[in-house]
Amino acid sequence: MMHRLMRLAMLAGVAATLALLDGPAFAQPQQTETVELFPVCNNVTLTWPSGTPMTEVAAAITPASNLRAIWRFNNTQQRFEGFSPQFPEQSDLRTANRLDAVFICMTGPGTLTRPLI
Repeated sequence: MMHRLMRLAMLAGVAATLALLDGPAFAQPQQTETVELFPVCNNVTLTWPSGTPMTEVAAAITPASNLRAIWRFNNTQQRFEGFSPQFPEQSDLRTANRLDAVFICMTGPGTLTRPLI
């Protein structure tokens, strides 16, 4: 009899837990960190998911007026690829890869707000 009561209590607990888990899911806010940028070319690691447009990365830099360019070295081709916010359609660096090392070149101080991983 005692085992039966314990089993029923455990099943009731599991059922209650499942009922709570079946409720509406709430999206967790994405956590970010702020990286200080100096008025030079700053070596920074990108933490956005692979395939993120460079326009989205550039939008995370403030003030936008201080962003000159973003450069990444393509080791396979042994050359730099660049993104310019003034000429995004002419840029050959169009997307970010997670954990890319890039140079963010600034004309003045600023910040980059990037996702935590």
